[in-house]
Amino acid sequence: MAEEVSLYSSYPITFEELSTAILAAGGEPVPPEKRYGLDLLGRLEDGHRALYIYGDSEPGDPTRFWEQGVYDLGEKIMEEITAKLGGKPVVSFMLKIGHAARSGLLAVELAYHCTQRWSCVVWAEVFEDGMWKNKVYTKGDIESLQMERKAFTTYGMLDDDDE
Repeated sequence: MAEEVSLYSSYPITFEELSTAILAAGGEPVPPEKRYGLDLLGRLEDGHRALYIYGDSEPGDPTRFWEQGVYDLGEKIMEEITAKLGGKPVVSFMLKIGHAARSGLLAVELAYHCTQRWSCVVWAEVFEDGMWKNKVYTKGDIESLQMERKAFTTYGMLDDDDE
């Protein structure tokens, strides 16, 4: 079982460009391979911890991307993503977080390396105050999470002993 968060950018990141961030985060880019209707673009693995990166290997039409995002997430969330990015998103990547303890840190590590290169935010559905909420993490949020060794969600973070 896995959970995912999504990384959005207003820059049309190609597979070759994303590969540099994957390598910097300690991961391995893989030749694009279709799964879940998207290309598997890379993975980060550390022992039992894992993160898989999915998306399109080449950016598509930005107008169509926006329309699909509004359809998937809703206009309000896409407007929040746009505001926090400083421009409309034109590409996204699904980060599937493995179930092993502390796997969520791998998603933060990759997002951190992406924000150092391009304008990026991360969208996640989080459980806070007894309810599910949509949350958009900015570059500053991602840098803080990385420094504090925290993740976007609690999924993939707890050891069995922590529960």
